[in-house]
Amino acid sequence: NGKMVSVEYPTLSWGINTSTLYATDKDNGVNNMSKIKVLSSWETHYPAFKWCNDYGKDWYFPALNELKSVYNAKTNIDSTLSANDYTTLGTELYWSSTDESFNSAYGVYFSNGKSTFTNKDEEGRKYKVCAILAF
Repeated sequence: NGKMVSVEYPTLSWGINTSTLYATDKDNGVNNMSKIKVLSSWETHYPAFKWCNDYGKDWYFPALNELKSVYNAKTNIDSTLSANDYTTLGTELYWSSTDESFNSAYGVYFSNGKSTFTNKDEEGRKYKVCAILAF
């Protein structure tokens, strides 16, 4: 059993601000994906979730603690990516699928592993996104 990280990292917005929190799981991005995917027009209003969904069958947008695990394995992941001529993860801020409030979501800085939360406005902030596949 393990997890794989996508080899592409687009810069996208998380999604729309809402008055209700949907994706609150800090440990399981699959749960967060399932909560977003039942919303009307989710494919239009939640670009990061849509990209992860479209990356491939069973790929998903990682929750906060899953993203922290990616950061903690970053040295090994980057080494493997580089050895296979893929772009490394870099040092930017990556979104997680976890809501922090109705207008913000958690992210992790891949420069130092610190988590933060920032505005998730669909038209506003855009940060890196990676997808995860569990096997």
